[in-house]
Amino acid sequence: MVLKGNEQFAAKAVSDYLRDVSPPGNWEAGPNPPDLVFHVGAGEVWAGEVTGLYQHFSYRGQAPQSREAMDNPIIKMCDRVRARTAGTLTRSYVLRAFPPTSVPLKRLEREVMDHIASGIEGYWSLDPKGMFTLETTPGEPYRFSSVHGLRPEVMTADGRAVGADIESNVEFAIDKALADKCPRMASITGYSRKLLLLVGEYRLASADTVSRVLARKGLKPFDAVLYVEWGISVSVVADESGLFPTG
Repeated sequence: MVLKGNEQFAAKAVSDYLRDVSPPGNWEAGPNPPDLVFHVGAGEVWAGEVTGLYQHFSYRGQAPQSREAMDNPIIKMCDRVRARTAGTLTRSYVLRAFPPTSVPLKRLEREVMDHIASGIEGYWSLDPKGMFTLETTPGEPYRFSSVHGLRPEVMTADGRAVGADIESNVEFAIDKALADKCPRMASITGYSRKLLLLVGEYRLASADTVSRVLARKGLKPFDAVLYVEWGISVSVVADESGLFPTG
């Protein structure tokens, strides 16, 4: 099985954590399911299932969509603009992007490139609502930078709270992960323990928030849930079987 990026990251981070608390902690790719297999303690084999914890949102009654699916095309567009203008800028520019927008990104990209090519100082609204803007900024070295966010009227995926409500966002993401992963892992046998490994793609979601939400959920068939924060740590956020030391 070829592992995805967040699976590779989770495998190494969790393996390092297990090596400290219950060596040897070696891992290998699983048969899918599970995503990962860990060798722990005195010959035990643990199954690990990986999923990203993403923010989802709704906008004007539309179907929920992931923040990742919204942001990635904009990030790639900005990367292309940066690559195409490298070494040729005569001013500095900042693009402010607050999706969603009705304007196709290809059109936005063309407009950004046209304004940069003109070399004119100014401020431009690139969509009808003014949620995508480009402006020149002072100072050298010249560069193209970008700021991303969501529109103020964006709501949580269930439409019950403003999009900035972190705990509501975490709850939706966890409900989605459990609905997907619990049936998948309930069907497999031959493992001493089963772990759910949540990778923190939603950077505002702290381990405390994730733990608080999980305390309200049923976690079977998982014995424990580990939260893997990018560049930070591995945290035990649920441990109904008492697998891991406390304190």
